[in-house]
Parts: sequence; structure tokens; C-alpha cells
Amino acid sequence: MNHFFDAPIPDAATPVQQEHAMHPYHDMYMQEFQSLHAENRLLHRDYSDLYESACEINTEMVELTEEFYAFKESQQTHNQHMDTLMNDNHLVLRLVGQPTRPSYYPAYPHPLPQQPPQNQQQYPP
Repeated sequence: MNHFFDAPIPDAATPVQQEHAMHPYHDMYMQEFQSLHAENRLLHRDYSDLYESACEINTEMVELTEEFYAFKESQQTHNQHMDTLMNDNHLVLRLVGQPTRPSYYPAYPHPLPQQPPQNQQQYPP
């Protein structure tokens, strides 16, 4: 029988003999492998740096998006507040009989003038 377990156990005191000769290009292959392994480690480090940079950029984009929407919401609130103030101001001026627009604008429903009022100084182009 030729089983693995039937093989004699080598003595620890005797050196292990190589049964197979090394490939003739073994050293060249090992040098190439070590070179590729070193390049792979460098590429992995570069990839890790790029990944960290991408994560930082993504975090900044999320923060900027949140800031933008907060600003947009505050701007809308401000615009609504200003509209309310302007409407209230026009209402108060109408109640006291004051004009609600400068005197050089014609009364509603006429369109606004296309040229500036004549009493303002004209500057040469």
C-alpha cells in the first residue's frame, strides 16, 4: 500500500533532502514577484489615500448641501417676511391717504414708464 500515513516519519536530526530541483528561473521569478508585491503595496497605499480624500470631499459636499438648503429656507422666510411688511406698509399708506409709489410712476393700472423720470440727471454713455 502506498498511503501517506505509511510513509516513514523523517528524523528531526537529519536534514530534509530536496526531492525536486528548483526551476531554472526561480530567482528571476522571485525577484519579479517581490517587485510586483512592492508595487502593489504602493498602489494600495495610493488607493487608500484617494479613498480617504473622496470620503472627505463627500462629507464636505453633504455639509455644503445642508448649508445651501438652510440658506434657501431662511431666504424664503426672509422674502415672505418682507412681502408681509410691504403689504402691511401699502395698507397703512392707503389708510392714511399717502401714495404707495413714487410720484413719477403713473397710477395703477397704467404700465410703468420705460424711460427714467426727466427730473433725474442723465449721464453720457
